[in-house]
Order: sequence, then structure tokens, then C-alpha cells
Amino acid sequence: MWVKAPLILITIMLFQIGWTFDLNGQAMPSSLTRKYQRDAARLALRLSGSTDELRYAAVTLPDREVSQIFQMLKTAYEQLPAVRELSKCHIHTSSFPPIDQLQVIYRKDAPWARALNQGALQIDHPAMNELLNSYDLVIDRVNRWTESENALTLRARRPMNILALGNEFQTIQGVTGVDVREGFLQANDIQIAHTARGYEFRYTLRYNGLSSGEHFWRVEVTHQLKATLLQEGGDPIPDWVRCAMEAPVQASTW
Repeated sequence: MWVKAPLILITIMLFQIGWTFDLNGQAMPSSLTRKYQRDAARLALRLSGSTDELRYAAVTLPDREVSQIFQMLKTAYEQLPAVRELSKCHIHTSSFPPIDQLQVIYRKDAPWARALNQGALQIDHPAMNELLNSYDLVIDRVNRWTESENALTLRARRPMNILALGNEFQTIQGVTGVDVREGFLQANDIQIAHTARGYEFRYTLRYNGLSSGEHFWRVEVTHQLKATLLQEGGDPIPDWVRCAMEAPVQASTW
């Protein structure tokens, strides 16, 4: 009795702080949690529709779907040694669709931009400030865009549908356009597709240099959170891009 009580208490504490994982697997380190949460946000948006459809969808993300996808990515990491190995190559979703950064292009002579033109990161416009407050946006910086325009870079504190957010700023007088690019699109990517039992994730490693190519891993995760490595394939991974993998990943193939 005295032995069981401490064990039960420790188990409850581990569940409360999130240290739960498959008994045959390995817990995801906290350093990867935010990265996979961002991946889940992008993958949920990709499932929501095409680029044009996303522009007219809700700005906020479907929290339940994002949470489900994150749990599946986490499950794949914790249950499959192959996914833990490929994570060393920093394989995450490419930067589209954007989830946390937006550039608002505006005329320098817009009345509400006086403070911005003087170097202060503040805006004198009720509708603009309402958008900033409603979506918890931070003014990051102001850059020169053209002779008559500047670009206001906004950063979201939490992932959201930036394509739809851009439409809301287009209605502000003095705004001449928006730029939703988040910079360089990394070559690696994670893709998602529905299956009869859950989702399939395709992790893709791309590389260029003396040799170029693409290597992939296909993983299915069921709604019951059971992960299976379906296939590994593509071009052989050169030694110079093995990303600190201890050994080539051994995977079953079709």
C-alpha cells in the first residue's frame, strides 16, 4: 500500500506535465514541441482548402483539428524510431501557408501613419488598432517599400490564417496592399492526407549541392494514436546531409 501510493502520485504528476508517451517509445523533447505545433497549424490550414479558399476563411484556426494533428505528429515521433531520426534533419513544414507574419503596405501620407513616419511603432486609427488588439498582433518594424509607400510588418503571437487576416487590412483607407510571404521557403516539408483510419504524413528531405535529390518517409497515424511507418524511399541520402543521424533509417517498403 505504501509503495503503490507514491507510484500513483508520480504517474499523475507525469500526466499533468505532459510526459506521457508510448511505453516502447520516447517522449518528445520540449525543444521540438513548438516546432510541431507550428507544423500542425500549417497542416490544418492546408486541409482547409486552396490558397484562394483560405483568403476567405476564418482568421482563427480550428483549434480542435490543430490539436489533433499535433497529437498525431507527437505520436509519430514518440512511437517510431525512424521519425526521431529524421527529426535531426529539421524536417518541418515549409513556410506556406503563412501563420504568423504579415506586411501591410500603406501610403506614407496616410493620416494615421504620422507616428510611424516619425519612428514610433504606433498607429492613430481606430479600425487598425481594433484589428491589432482583436488578433493580438505586434508591430515588428517599418520598412521602406517604394518612394510613396512603406511596409508595416506585423507579427502574430499565435498561429493564425494570415491569408484571411490580410483581407481585413485591405479595407483600411491608405492601405495599398499586403504581402504574406514569410521569407525563404525551406526545401524540406511535411504533407498531410486523410486515410480511412486517420492521417498520412509524408516527411520530405530535399537537398542540393554536389548531388541533389529527395528522400521521403510515409507515416500513418490512426485516430486511436497508433503510428506505422508505411514506406521510406527516394534518392539515397548523401553523407554530407545525413544531419547527425546515427545510422541510415531502416524502414519497411512496399
